[in-house]
Amino acid sequence: TRAARHATCSVPCIVVPGRHSCRTIYPSGGPAANDPQHCMSWEAIEAHGGYVFRTIGDAVCAAFHTAPDASAASLDAQRALHAEPWGDAVVRVRMGLHAGEVIKEGEDFFGRNVIMAARVASQANGGEILASSVLKALLSGSDVTWGNSRTVELKGLSGEHEIWAVEWST
Repeated sequence: TRAARHATCSVPCIVVPGRHSCRTIYPSGGPAANDPQHCMSWEAIEAHGGYVFRTIGDAVCAAFHTAPDASAASLDAQRALHAEPWGDAVVRVRMGLHAGEVIKEGEDFFGRNVIMAARVASQANGGEILASSVLKALLSGSDVTWGNSRTVELKGLSGEHEIWAVEWST
């Protein structure tokens, strides 16, 4: 049965919606394999033990074993993207972080908390990393620097949600 193939686990997720007019990441080659933005994001995810479980358009969804790994990957990716000489182009990538129970089927993850990570990312401006209050609590006592919080409504999720800016610099 379908239910027998599901496993539930707790996974911090990072969602990198990308920039406008990006192409999808292909881990083993393909049209975007040499796109610097995608390579830098992918390398940061892998360097911190992350696993890309889905790409949708220019969005990358990755899972990590710990909240510190997820935040470190997002910080490293933003710094690498900022340092890249893009010529006349301006590349600003939005990122969202959340953690919680997910449904794992094969190599993919599903459920409310994956949706939550995507909705948090959708609130970010280009070049910004946002985290849910759940992820912020998991990083309590870490060296992450927090910016302002926002209370927002997230599409498809009831109520208001507090999200936090993760400060980063080059």
